[in-house]
Parts: sequence; C-alpha cells; structure tokens
Amino acid sequence: MLQPSPDMLVDTIMGAVGTLARAGTALAVSGYSASIQDGKVVEESTTLPTARPELPLELYEFESCPFCRKVREALNILDLDFYAYPCPKGML
Repeated sequence: MLQPSPDMLVDTIMGAVGTLARAGTALAVSGYSASIQDGKVVEESTTLPTARPELPLELYEFESCPFCRKVREALNILDLDFYAYPCPKGML
C-alpha cells in the first residue's frame, strides 16, 4: 500500500484537496470537441493559441504550490499538451 511519510502528510492532503477542487475543469475547455470517425477518436480545439507548440510543454511542479496549480489549470483551459514533472519536497 502506498502511504506518504508522516512529514509529507500535510503536503499530500493539500495537494489532494486542490486536485478535487478543480476536478473536471479540463473537460469544460472552451472550443473543445471530440468525435469518433472510422473507429478513432478525433479531437479538435478552436481555442487560442491557434499555432500550437510542436512539442509538449514541460512543467516542473510542486503539488501543493498554488502557483504551479494555477499554471497547470491554465494549460488545461488553453488545451495545451504538457508533461508535468512532480518535484517532491526535499528532492531538489
């Protein structure tokens, strides 16, 4: 069973609260639509920016950081592809 260490319990709970609070917001992306064509899911987005980055963006984040959470949410609302790399406290 996966359990956080006692010194990380508060950070883990705060991160989970933020995740639950924003649950489903990425599903409400303005201009996003999905359809099935020839048995494949086709996703389309009319949101800005119209010129999308060639590679996914990279976000190095600390889960309970409110600024990282806002950036992650903005990336979801803008429908931008990104890799999120968690940086646990004490690992830097």
